[in-house]
Amino acid sequence: MKNLRVAALILVGVCTLSCQKTADPALEKQCHDQLGRVGIYLSLYEAKYHGYPTALAGIEKPDLCSDMSICHCPFALAGENYAYRGNEAGAGPGDDFVLAYDATPHPDGFRHVVYVKNRVNKLNETDFKKALEVK
Repeated sequence: MKNLRVAALILVGVCTLSCQKTADPALEKQCHDQLGRVGIYLSLYEAKYHGYPTALAGIEKPDLCSDMSICHCPFALAGENYAYRGNEAGAGPGDDFVLAYDATPHPDGFRHVVYVKNRVNKLNETDFKKALEVK
């Protein structure tokens, strides 16, 4: 009987791990897509107001973004917002300037970033730190 309980616990653990692994790609895609939408809204804001908002919440306007839930990484705890750097962009930032990114790394150690031209990339910590050095 004891061996049966141990086997059942192991089976539950394996099933739980396999379910989590199948959920991760969906969250990765959701994060990538949401950050891409944030980039589009930032570009629309920049085109309309000739500069980036001082905070990510600045895109919440009736003619821009009405669903601010896209500003939260699905991996983040307690609805943590994506980190925002548009207020550091200055006049005419280059295409390699990171506007917004995951505030904390995903479980796999990578982060998504969105650049000025709405390009979204997944970077390891080393490449992420280099990307933030671009002014």
